[in-house]
Amino acid sequence: MPAFKAIKPLLDPAVLPSLRSFTILDLSHANQSPLLERCKLKALVPQLESINLRWRTIKFAPESIKGRFETTLFDCDSSDLNQFSLELAPFRHVRIMGNL
Repeated sequence: MPAFKAIKPLLDPAVLPSLRSFTILDLSHANQSPLLERCKLKALVPQLESINLRWRTIKFAPESIKGRFETTLFDCDSSDLNQFSLELAPFRHVRIMGNL
């Protein structure tokens, strides 16, 4: 996970005190969630106004982010709409990407 090592120092409120929006596009493995929890992401989350995740990453999202789903923008590929609609209820913000 070389990319994670590169961004880990940035996930600190002291480094990015003005950060208001955070996007994780590829959180696709359960072992990535504990890595995010061990860095200072938990301390960064309260200052964020929005978080952007792919809808399929819900099951891998760190606990500190799960509490913020109300303000999270979830991306959904148009090819996944049939599956996504079954889980739409808890989401308030959705962006559909791809060809319709």
